[in-house]
Amino acid sequence: MFALRIFGILWLYATLIWLAMQIYMLPLLVEQEDKRLRLVLRNAFFLTVTNIIPTLTLFVICGALALLSIGLTLLIALMAGSVTALIAARALNILLERYRGNTDTAEA
Repeated sequence: MFALRIFGILWLYATLIWLAMQIYMLPLLVEQEDKRLRLVLRNAFFLTVTNIIPTLTLFVICGALALLSIGLTLLIALMAGSVTALIAARALNILLERYRGNTDTAEA
């Protein structure tokens, strides 16, 4: 019984990480030159785990936006997908700036 409870908790954490990775997968497919699925999954996992607080914040905001769009009119529901994609793309660009380094100050 105890082992099943531990397995359930681990499964819950794995599911939450997988869902949080979804925020970065589509923007990574657009941003990366090498579009292999394994590379996209690895990079999304790396971004999710190393930036857990911003990722969970985005996850909550996008989830709230999705729930809000279900309860409101169709126009808001149609806009929620594009706003979520815009938020995810901008978040990816902000996070990738940390790993790429700032080339403007390096050249000066």
